[in-house]
Amino acid sequence: MTSHALTHDPLRAVRDALEDAGCDPRGPGHKFTARCPAHEDRTPSLSVGEGVDGRALVYCFGGCDADEIVRTIGLQWADLFPPGHRNARPVRVLARQRAAIDLVLQALRELEIDYRATANVDLWVADGCPGCERRNARWPLWIQNDSGRVRLSCFNGCTQIAVLGALTGAEGSS
Repeated sequence: MTSHALTHDPLRAVRDALEDAGCDPRGPGHKFTARCPAHEDRTPSLSVGEGVDGRALVYCFGGCDADEIVRTIGLQWADLFPPGHRNARPVRVLARQRAAIDLVLQALRELEIDYRATANVDLWVADGCPGCERRNARWPLWIQNDSGRVRLSCFNGCTQIAVLGALTGAEGSS
């Protein structure tokens, strides 16, 4: 079965499926002919071209139905459409992008450092700085969400790089 990445090319998918079915496609990539897989075909009667919207158009001069042709070569109707087309396969979202503040708070939870919100929805305070924790000192850490960027301020003077390194498990110094 054809892979459906963001770079899915419907004509390439049809051509590859026709080759796999032994239908001997011939001609340039944007318009070619092949023996129709849906009926006993000795001479190429299947025409494949590209529509103005990027879809693959299949037409059998022998009268075969396009659905039958697509099914016979092991494709689905959605395979004939480019990504983003309303008839194409839905694009899979691999992972939702997470906000930086969520990542910092998750790292604090994993390190078992308590934190709490302040009256300002963009300002958090942690009960300890992970950079200072390595030296067995417990200094508060201010976490500010500033337009999607996180600013970390340790009262003991740990640099933001040292705090981030401690949050991610990377070795760093204050």
